[in-house]
Amino acid sequence: MLDSMKSVIQFESGQNLPFKVNGKPGFFCVKEGYLKVSRKNEGRVTAVRICGEQELVGFANAESIDNGTLSVDAIGGSAHVCFIPFDEFRTYANRTPKVLFGLIEIQSRALDHSESRISALSNHCLKNRVSSVLKFLNDSFGSPTAHGSYIGINIDRTTLAEMAGTIVESIARVLSELEEEGIITRIGRAIYIRDEDRLKKLAI
Repeated sequence: MLDSMKSVIQFESGQNLPFKVNGKPGFFCVKEGYLKVSRKNEGRVTAVRICGEQELVGFANAESIDNGTLSVDAIGGSAHVCFIPFDEFRTYANRTPKVLFGLIEIQSRALDHSESRISALSNHCLKNRVSSVLKFLNDSFGSPTAHGSYIGINIDRTTLAEMAGTIVESIARVLSELEEEGIITRIGRAIYIRDEDRLKKLAI
């Protein structure tokens, strides 16, 4: 049933993801690649989430989509996403309780992440906030290597700064501090987590 209602879209970095296809509003599931979800507030655009494979985008953000405050961009080249129209999906979900329970679980995790991020931005110092962002990226996209856990996503300093609620210059300074302390290693633009336990403590 889901296969019959979805359509696959490829789009390139720099292109904004449309939330209507053939005039139908809907949401997306990431099939391949990474997406940056940003929100506009008082003219300022801030990255709020990075999504990877099998994650939903736009499902719980209909109001933000309608008023133009939510935007989505591909990271590191191109991404493939599955577009699912809202109306068809609602009809399907109402007939399938397992799908509804699954959506509740997905939204609960998203809410928990949002609450944790708000707490970090409100109560933590800059080093703690940057560590929280790195821990989230490592938990979501990290993979073990000889240099440490590699955050397998090509994310720039501007996006890191937006997610940590700071500016690019401050991100550069904190990353240098973490590297000097042996918590991370940088090779080019790649970031490796060398000491996950210490990073976790800083991210609290």
